[in-house]
Amino acid sequence: MTEIQLEIREAQAADATAVLAVSQRLATETDFLLMDEEGLALPETLLAQELDALSEQNNHLLLLAFDQDKVIGMASIKGNNEWQLRHVGEIGISILKDYWGLGLGSILLEELLDWVKETKLLTRIELTVQVRNERAIGLYQKFGFVTEGCMKQAVQTKAGEKVDVWMMARYF
Repeated sequence: MTEIQLEIREAQAADATAVLAVSQRLATETDFLLMDEEGLALPETLLAQELDALSEQNNHLLLLAFDQDKVIGMASIKGNNEWQLRHVGEIGISILKDYWGLGLGSILLEELLDWVKETKLLTRIELTVQVRNERAIGLYQKFGFVTEGCMKQAVQTKAGEKVDVWMMARYF
Protein backbone atom coordinates (compact mmCIF):
# COMPACT_ATOMS: atom_id res chain seq x y z
CA MET A 1 0.00 0.00 0.00
CA THR A 2 1.55 3.27 -1.05
CA GLU A 3 -0.95 6.11 -1.11
CA ILE A 4 -4.38 6.54 0.38
CA GLN A 5 -7.09 9.14 -0.15
CA LEU A 6 -7.62 9.97 3.53
CA GLU A 7 -10.75 11.68 4.78
CA ILE A 8 -11.62 11.96 8.47
CA ARG A 9 -15.07 13.01 9.59
CA GLU A 10 -17.55 12.57 12.38
CA ALA A 11 -19.70 9.44 12.18
CA GLN A 12 -23.33 9.82 11.16
CA ALA A 13 -26.35 7.52 11.39
CA ALA A 14 -25.95 6.73 7.68
CA ASP A 15 -22.55 5.17 8.47
CA ALA A 16 -24.04 2.33 10.53
CA THR A 17 -23.55 -0.34 7.85
CA ALA A 18 -19.92 0.65 7.28
CA VAL A 19 -19.18 0.85 11.02
CA LEU A 20 -20.59 -2.65 11.56
CA ALA A 21 -18.59 -4.03 8.64
CA VAL A 22 -15.29 -2.50 9.77
CA SER A 23 -15.86 -3.60 13.37
CA GLN A 24 -16.42 -7.18 12.21
CA ARG A 25 -13.21 -7.08 10.18
CA LEU A 26 -11.25 -5.48 13.03
CA ALA A 27 -12.45 -8.19 15.40
CA THR A 28 -10.96 -10.89 13.17
CA GLU A 29 -7.70 -9.03 12.41
CA THR A 30 -6.45 -8.39 15.92
CA ASP A 31 -7.03 -9.56 19.45
CA PHE A 32 -5.86 -6.24 20.91
CA LEU A 33 -9.51 -5.13 20.95
CA LEU A 34 -12.15 -6.39 23.35
CA MET A 35 -14.47 -7.77 20.68
CA ASP A 36 -15.20 -11.26 19.49
CA GLU A 37 -15.39 -12.23 15.82
CA GLU A 38 -18.82 -10.62 15.49
CA GLY A 39 -17.50 -7.11 16.15
CA LEU A 40 -20.19 -4.78 17.38
CA ALA A 41 -23.11 -7.06 18.16
CA LEU A 42 -25.83 -4.52 17.37
CA PRO A 43 -28.52 -4.51 14.74
CA GLU A 44 -27.83 -1.88 12.07
CA THR A 45 -30.95 0.15 12.92
CA LEU A 46 -29.99 0.32 16.59
CA LEU A 47 -26.44 1.36 15.74
CA ALA A 48 -27.80 4.09 13.45
CA GLN A 49 -29.88 5.39 16.36
CA GLU A 50 -26.82 5.25 18.66
CA LEU A 51 -24.70 7.16 16.14
CA ASP A 52 -27.42 9.77 15.79
CA ALA A 53 -27.71 10.16 19.57
CA LEU A 54 -23.94 10.31 19.90
CA SER A 55 -23.70 13.24 17.53
CA GLU A 56 -26.12 15.18 19.76
CA GLN A 57 -23.93 14.88 22.87
CA ASN A 58 -21.26 17.50 23.41
CA ASN A 59 -18.87 15.21 25.35
CA HIS A 60 -18.68 12.34 22.84
CA LEU A 61 -16.95 12.11 19.49
CA LEU A 62 -16.68 9.26 17.00
CA LEU A 63 -14.43 9.86 14.02
CA LEU A 64 -14.25 7.64 10.97
CA ALA A 65 -11.20 7.47 8.71
CA PHE A 66 -11.92 6.72 5.06
CA ASP A 67 -9.74 5.67 2.16
CA GLN A 68 -11.94 6.97 -0.63
CA ASP A 69 -15.37 5.56 0.39
CA LYS A 70 -14.09 2.69 2.59
CA VAL A 71 -13.94 3.00 6.39
CA ILE A 72 -10.41 2.05 7.42
CA GLY A 73 -10.33 3.21 11.02
CA MET A 74 -12.25 4.66 13.93
CA ALA A 75 -11.34 6.91 16.83
CA SER A 76 -13.60 7.81 19.70
CA ILE A 77 -13.72 9.78 22.87
CA LYS A 78 -16.51 9.14 25.32
CA GLY A 79 -17.16 11.55 28.15
CA ASN A 80 -18.97 10.68 31.35
CA ASN A 81 -22.41 11.95 32.26
CA GLU A 82 -22.01 11.61 36.04
CA TRP A 83 -21.09 15.01 37.50
CA GLN A 84 -18.17 13.55 39.48
CA LEU A 85 -16.56 12.24 36.28
CA ARG A 86 -17.78 14.83 33.77
CA HIS A 87 -14.20 16.05 33.24
CA VAL A 88 -12.98 12.55 32.20
CA GLY A 89 -13.07 11.04 28.73
CA GLU A 90 -12.04 7.59 27.50
CA ILE A 91 -10.47 7.17 24.08
CA GLY A 92 -10.25 4.27 21.69
CA ILE A 93 -8.57 3.91 18.30
CA SER A 94 -8.83 1.01 15.87
CA ILE A 95 -7.37 0.74 12.38
CA LEU A 96 -7.62 -2.01 9.77
CA LYS A 97 -4.41 -4.05 9.62
CA ASP A 98 -3.76 -3.13 5.97
CA TYR A 99 -3.35 0.47 7.13
CA TRP A 100 -1.03 -0.09 10.12
CA GLY A 101 2.30 1.71 10.00
CA LEU A 102 1.11 4.61 7.84
CA GLY A 103 0.78 7.18 10.64
CA LEU A 104 -2.99 6.94 10.77
CA GLY A 105 -2.98 6.32 14.54
CA SER A 106 -1.08 9.58 15.07
CA ILE A 107 -3.45 11.49 12.81
CA LEU A 108 -6.55 10.12 14.55
CA LEU A 109 -5.16 10.67 18.05
CA GLU A 110 -4.17 14.22 17.15
CA GLU A 111 -7.72 14.87 15.90
CA LEU A 112 -9.15 13.61 19.21
CA LEU A 113 -6.74 15.69 21.29
CA ASP A 114 -7.46 18.80 19.20
CA TRP A 115 -11.17 18.28 19.86
CA VAL A 116 -10.48 18.04 23.61
CA LYS A 117 -8.50 21.30 23.51
CA GLU A 118 -11.18 23.09 21.46
CA THR A 119 -14.19 22.00 23.49
CA LYS A 120 -12.52 22.52 26.91
CA LEU A 121 -15.01 20.02 28.39
CA LEU A 122 -12.54 17.35 29.45
CA THR A 123 -9.37 17.75 31.50
CA ARG A 124 -8.45 14.07 31.84
CA ILE A 125 -8.29 11.59 28.97
CA GLU A 126 -7.74 7.92 29.76
CA LEU A 127 -7.42 4.60 28.02
CA THR A 128 -6.48 0.99 28.56
CA VAL A 129 -4.01 -0.90 26.40
CA GLN A 130 -2.63 -4.42 26.47
CA VAL A 131 1.06 -4.41 27.42
CA ARG A 132 1.91 -6.49 24.35
CA ASN A 133 0.52 -3.76 22.05
CA GLU A 134 3.86 -1.97 21.92
CA ARG A 135 3.04 0.17 18.89
CA ALA A 136 -0.04 1.60 20.58
CA ILE A 137 1.85 2.25 23.82
CA GLY A 138 4.55 4.08 21.86
CA LEU A 139 1.88 6.18 20.14
CA TYR A 140 0.23 7.14 23.41
CA GLN A 141 3.55 7.98 25.06
CA LYS A 142 4.51 10.12 22.06
CA PHE A 143 1.37 12.20 22.69
CA GLY A 144 2.03 12.66 26.40
CA PHE A 145 0.07 9.82 27.98
CA VAL A 146 1.54 8.37 31.17
CA THR A 147 1.04 4.92 32.66
CA GLU A 148 -0.94 5.14 35.88
CA GLY A 149 -1.37 1.49 36.72
CA CYS A 150 -1.43 -2.09 35.61
CA MET A 151 -4.33 -4.52 35.74
CA LYS A 152 -2.64 -7.90 36.07
CA GLN A 153 -3.95 -10.71 33.83
CA ALA A 154 -6.87 -8.50 32.80
CA VAL A 155 -7.52 -10.12 29.41
CA GLN A 156 -6.76 -13.43 27.83
CA THR A 157 -5.87 -14.44 24.30
CA LYS A 158 -7.69 -17.17 22.36
CA ALA A 159 -4.83 -19.45 23.36
CA GLY A 160 -5.60 -18.78 27.02
CA GLU A 161 -2.55 -16.60 27.74
CA LYS A 162 -3.31 -14.00 30.42
CA VAL A 163 -2.19 -10.48 29.48
CA ASP A 164 -1.67 -7.41 31.65
CA VAL A 165 -3.41 -4.17 30.70
CA TRP A 166 -1.99 -0.71 31.36
CA MET A 167 -4.15 2.22 32.38
CA MET A 168 -2.82 5.40 30.77
CA ALA A 169 -3.94 9.02 30.99
CA ARG A 170 -3.17 12.53 29.82
CA TYR A 171 -4.18 15.82 31.43
CA PHE A 172 -5.23 19.15 29.92
